[in-house]
Amino acid sequence: MRELKDWDEAYLDRQFVQGKLRESQSLEYKASAALGKQSAEKSELCKDVSAFANAGGGMIIYGIAENNHDPAGIDGCVDATIYNGEWIENVLTTGVKPKIEQLEIAAIDLPSKGKDRVAFAVRIGQAMAMAPHQNASDSKYYRRHNFKAEPMQDNEVRDAMRRSIAYGRKFGLAWSLVVEVRRLRAAAGERHKMPGNDYIPRTSLMIAVSPEFRGAGEAVIFLEKPDRKMLAELVREIDEYNSIIETVDQGQRENARLSDALKRKLSEIETRANDIADKLEKIIDEYP
Repeated sequence: MRELKDWDEAYLDRQFVQGKLRESQSLEYKASAALGKQSAEKSELCKDVSAFANAGGGMIIYGIAENNHDPAGIDGCVDATIYNGEWIENVLTTGVKPKIEQLEIAAIDLPSKGKDRVAFAVRIGQAMAMAPHQNASDSKYYRRHNFKAEPMQDNEVRDAMRRSIAYGRKFGLAWSLVVEVRRLRAAAGERHKMPGNDYIPRTSLMIAVSPEFRGAGEAVIFLEKPDRKMLAELVREIDEYNSIIETVDQGQRENARLSDALKRKLSEIETRANDIADKLEKIIDEYP
């Protein structure tokens, strides 16, 4: 499916109306008249959007009529001189608490319907860090069930709150790990650049792994199994490198040289740390 910014009237008609794409758990059609400035209409907008966020996310299209959950065609459409994306966002900002984390609103020009006629597509992400979202006008939590927004049961509200806490915790743990992995990556890179034929103080060649990082089992548990193994392998490789630094060039006591073999090991450490950092940064990027 195209990005919202690239939608036009032809795409809207072809993809949804002619494509006979039925409403679902993640898609809802709304007549243009559903957008209104009365309190009841704004409350309905907030209820519908928060219900999608509290479920799995989804999309609402204003400007397509529906018949028994099938698209019945593009209707008379919204007057862009009265309603725009900023107005919709403002209604949602004041009417949904806390603020929706992932929200995208696009106006789709409909030249066949006349001047200043548009449809609106509202894409809503699943609530994570701020779950669940409440409709401020009636202080209720809604969730999308079987084509409609229904009040959430107590256990559903509690589950959403637990998901929010777990997600925030996951973000915090990922942040702590990525900071340490980046440091290890930088340390390996700095040592790899050191001259290989010069004797250098052993303490300057070694790479310290913090006790917190070694004891980060609680933090790495949310990683996929291959990634957990990769993280353990990183620590093992650093320990092996440090052990060699401690024992090589014994005649020099306090000093040692970086042999070609040690240079290769530093390169391997740097590459592995880089791969792990990339994976951790993806987890951080999930946070709105």
